[in-house]
Formats: sequence, C-alpha cells, structure tokens
Amino acid sequence: MCLLSVAAVCGVQVMFALLSPFTGSFFYVTDEGYQRGALFLISQLIPLFCYLLFTFLVIRYHRKLKRREVVFFLLYIFVPLGGEMAQMLTRGIAVVNAGVTLALMFILVNIQFQYEVALGEREKKLARQQMDIMLSQIQPHFLYNSLGTIYHLCGTDPDMAKSSIRKFSDFLRGNMESLKAHAPIPFEKELNHVMNFLYLEQQRFGERLRIVYEIGTTDFLIPSLTLQPLVENAVQHGILNKKEGGTVMIRTEETGEEVLLTITDNGVGMDQARKMPSLGDHAHIGISNVRSRLKEMVYGSLEIESSSQGTVVAIRIPR
Repeated sequence: MCLLSVAAVCGVQVMFALLSPFTGSFFYVTDEGYQRGALFLISQLIPLFCYLLFTFLVIRYHRKLKRREVVFFLLYIFVPLGGEMAQMLTRGIAVVNAGVTLALMFILVNIQFQYEVALGEREKKLARQQMDIMLSQIQPHFLYNSLGTIYHLCGTDPDMAKSSIRKFSDFLRGNMESLKAHAPIPFEKELNHVMNFLYLEQQRFGERLRIVYEIGTTDFLIPSLTLQPLVENAVQHGILNKKEGGTVMIRTEETGEEVLLTITDNGVGMDQARKMPSLGDHAHIGISNVRSRLKEMVYGSLEIESSSQGTVVAIRIPR
C-alpha cells in the first residue's frame, strides 16, 4: 500500500514536471530567468510527503533494523529534506542538489561499511571452517595408532622409527601452521603434508595401502588442508574397509584454463562406507568445508563420483 501511494504521487510529480515547460504549472522561463509557477508548492509538497512516509516506515520498523541502519536511513531522508525546505525559502540557489549529493555520499559510506562487515564475517567463517578441518584431521585414533606404530618400530627397525618420528612431527607442524594460513598456499606444500600423513599410514597398514602419485603440475594455489581430508576419507573409509586393501592415486594435470586435481581409490564406495561404523560425522564436515573454502578462496569446485568399484574426487581450480 505504501509503495502504491509513493508510486502514485511520484507519477503526478513526473507528469506535472514534463508538462511544466508548456503549461508553466511548476516553473516557466522568462527573459529574467527561472520563475516559479502557480503549482510550485505542490512540486515541493510531494517530495515532502515521500520523506515523511519514509520516516514513518523507519520508525515503525526500527526494531528490525540495526542502530547504524536507522541512523543512515534518517540521514538519507532528512539531509535532502533540509535542502528542500531551504530551497523553498530561497531563490536562485540549488540547495536541494547539495542535500541530495550529501545523501548519496552517506549511501556510499554505508555500502562500504557493509562491504567491510561482510568481508570480516567471511574471514571469520573461513577461519572457523579451517579450524574444524584441522581438528577433524587430528583424531585421537590417528595419534594413538601412529605413536603405537612408532613404538613397535623402535624395537624392530630403529632407523624406520626415527624416520617415522620425523614424518609425524612434520605432520603435526603442518596442521598447526595451517591455522596461520589465511590465504591459499602452494599445492606442493599441501602435497608434502599429505605425503607425511600417508607415510605414517603405510607404516601401519603395510601392503594393504598402496599409493600412486601422478603429479603433472604443482604450479597452482590451494586452500590449506584441502587435500588432506579427501585423502584420509579415501584411506579410512574406502581402502581400509576392504580386507585386501587397495590403492589411492593422487593426480594433477592442466586442462585448458584450469587445473584438475583428482583423488581416486578402488575402495568400497561411499554408499557401502556409510553402512559401516568407521565413517564418522567429521568426514561429512570435512568434505563440506573443503567445497566451501575452494569456492570462497580460489573459485574452485569439488565433484564426487562413487560406486562399488571406488570413488573419484575431482577438484577444478581456474587459472
């Protein structure tokens, strides 16, 4: 109803303004310059009506608005209104133009402020997602099992135990450093982190876990802890749910204007894995967060195809 009222009176204003050069209703021009017409007061009252209506709406719905929004809306209204009132009392000075200019400046300031607030919220969201992923990767069972494997190697193969301790330390350091990475990191760094993880898993599971690397390119950026949760899902919920184990392949290639990163396993598939108790909630959280951070940080996408023959995860990152 309010919108219809505003549209109606504005239509009247526009009609009289268009006819005024021919009828002199709002204004006319003589040799002495611009002159006010007989209906000039109406041309000023219509904007006043709109200003008052907007003020009423702001007051009525102020509880649904933030204090900053109320202040800016009132500035949008009263600064041009003040110019309108001043121009009614003066001749030859376009005071209303100055008022509209100031109102537009306030609008731009508000838009910039809202943009900065939205950017801050986005950074907080990404930071929370990054923390969730990091915590999902340092599961107690992985820590206990890795330390147990190292303990066993100390008695059977001390050199291998020393190497495993170094990889374990590098893995933990990589997780902690990821908290400081608020921007995409080189893929090579992310790949090294995953290789440390897979090294430890291979020490534990031996021939049941086979890894194949087909790295065609490393010259691209990726959000930290993007590859890790996808590889862990392939190992824990795909390969290790098969008695005989299987193979995980990590592959990168350039395809035109994008980089394609794929994680492939010949495990039991996601449908079968969901029926097994080993698939925890953190797997779903990890995939969801990876997809969101890829889109937000590098405009990338994540696609998953899964069957009883295994799972293929494809990440596409535009150049």
